[in-house]
Amino acid sequence: MDFSEISLDDILPHRRRMRLVGSLEVADEQGAVVRVPVVSGSPFLDAEGFLKPSWYVEIVAQAVACYCGWSWLLRPERPGTFGYVVAVDDCHVIADAQPSLGECLLVRVKKEFEMPPAGVFEGRVFLGGRELGRARLKTFVESTVGIMGESRNGVTRDSQKGARHGR
Repeated sequence: MDFSEISLDDILPHRRRMRLVGSLEVADEQGAVVRVPVVSGSPFLDAEGFLKPSWYVEIVAQAVACYCGWSWLLRPERPGTFGYVVAVDDCHVIADAQPSLGECLLVRVKKEFEMPPAGVFEGRVFLGGRELGRARLKTFVESTVGIMGESRNGVTRDSQKGARHGR
């Protein structure tokens, strides 16, 4: 599969300044690797242009969302869904290795457990082969499609995107 042909708009709900992920590099049944450029104007940068350590969880969460969105694309039926991070376990940041403006992070997420609608993912953030931080996230994915296949409250995946992102 050519991952460069996958539009992030199709697999990730974040838009504009809130989107950290630049590209989905690879994905399989066990996890994914995404690239996160550190760009000017990001709300996740401090006054000196360094990535705030408190945002490593968000970086891992967006990588998990890319994995879940990619796996959604593989399904023959595509019910609308909402995904949530419901818990953060074992978040560790190596503060003296913060990336600076213009650098690119590599984020590897691995699915540790999945029993729909729940999942557990471990994410690791790297810069130049050096691990900067890690987090373990518990997730919950809620389908917007009822038992009979009807959409709940008229919400479909396409209308969710518009409603959630001002389109």
